[in-house]
Amino acid sequence: MNQYDGYALALEHLIERGHKRIANAFGRPGSINTHNRRLANEQIMTKYNLPVIEKWYYSKIYSIRDGEQLLRSLMDETDRPDAILCSNDLVAACILNEARRQKLDVPGDLAIVGFDNSELSQTLGITTILNPISGQAENAFLLLAPVLLGRDMELQPLSFTLVERETT
Repeated sequence: MNQYDGYALALEHLIERGHKRIANAFGRPGSINTHNRRLANEQIMTKYNLPVIEKWYYSKIYSIRDGEQLLRSLMDETDRPDAILCSNDLVAACILNEARRQKLDVPGDLAIVGFDNSELSQTLGITTILNPISGQAENAFLLLAPVLLGRDMELQPLSFTLVERETT
């Protein structure tokens, strides 16, 4: 699945909620997913005549400490984003936790969106994008079915879905 679509869905949601200054917490800088997410950010922001602020492109944000440090560095700036779109729910949870420590109103001062719809996002009330990972795994098997089983099998249609919760 092209993560452009899921990321665009999240961006559209944030923009519909009035957010115009969106930071991005990406994972691996060289991955196809990061490339597609960056492309989505640039095209969606341009579509709405909103600024693409590359200084708010953060890569290699993987761990709890990475998310916390990212928010702390943003808090040191006079020019701050009003939303952060994260590469996964763990990073979103870390940013949410640090936002609470900083006494920020979420989503009033800062909206947060994760990616994957993990149990963590459900527990913490994080808005996220449902990434149908198990469906992707099933489709991968179905692609191998002609070799393994000697017959073609129909792939299931998959799509990203916005799961709106308290952080937006």
